Amino acid sequence: SARQREGEQRRAQRAEIRQLILDHAEKRPSHGEPFHFADQGRVLSLPVDARLRRGLATRKLRLATWEKRYYIVSAQTAEKIGQRDPSHLVALPSGGEIRDPAYTEFEVPDDLVW
Repeated sequence: SARQREGEQRRAQRAEIRQLILDHAEKRPSHGEPFHFADQGRVLSLPVDARLRRGLATRKLRLATWEKRYYIVSAQTAEKIGQRDPSHLVALPSGGEIRDPAYTEFEVPDDLVW
């Protein structure tokens, strides 16, 4: 009966994650500039507009995965997903920090930061 309860808890947790991702996913444009990211050793891209790109670059938006599809969700939703199962979140690089003081005045485009 303990295994049965564990199975029920896992199913309930998966249902919560599914609902969080599907209910709170940002609407993605069908065409746009590609946003490149790496997941499980593969380089992938999603079409995004300027608002989504800016949100992903500043970590106000995050990438979540459900059944081999990628969704853009808010940071608050990503935090809730991470509390349940962080394997459904795609780790984005921290990027953008400049270590050499001579280059601090030059901005690095977010599509070059990996």
